[in-house]
Amino acid sequence: MGKMDNFIGSVNFNWLGIIRKLWSVFFISCIVWNYFCLAGGLVWAKSGKAEPVLQSTNLPDWLKPPVYHYDPKGKVDPFVPFVDRVNRAFNRSQKRHLTPLERIDVTQLRLEGILWSSDPHLTRAVVELPDGKCFILKQGTVVGQNDGRVIKITPDKVIVKEKVMDIFGNLKNREVILKLHSKQGEEG
Repeated sequence: MGKMDNFIGSVNFNWLGIIRKLWSVFFISCIVWNYFCLAGGLVWAKSGKAEPVLQSTNLPDWLKPPVYHYDPKGKVDPFVPFVDRVNRAFNRSQKRHLTPLERIDVTQLRLEGILWSSDPHLTRAVVELPDGKCFILKQGTVVGQNDGRVIKITPDKVIVKEKVMDIFGNLKNREVILKLHSKQGEEG
């Protein structure tokens, strides 16, 4: 005999005991099924499917759950977000490619310089994007992801007005001020 034969021979299986245990588990599960499902809560319909019994006669009145019907009329849909997110691409009336200034948020712009003139139509501002590219702004230039427009350029700042949605879903105008950064070492 080899090592495997000694191993298998040393394990003493009690096949009769295993069959008895399986039979008792099957028997108990049948009893539980008959008691709880057929007699106490489910009835077999002619279609062959189990249907719940709404009013069980086996339970006293104080144990019977009240019948409840959910009416969604006038209630908030729990699957709709509180704040509707505006699909910016859908809201744009024109199907066109966006400029680099329109692809980023206004607050990510850094105001680098202002070319001041007494005529507001000739005043320009130089802004830098986070990637280091510079662009020239004038009054009316579209800036930012929320269709912001440059409304005013002063000697030390640029004012951008954009439309944003508040927490209640209402569109509001917001003014973002880009201030000119002072030189290193200077205060103010």
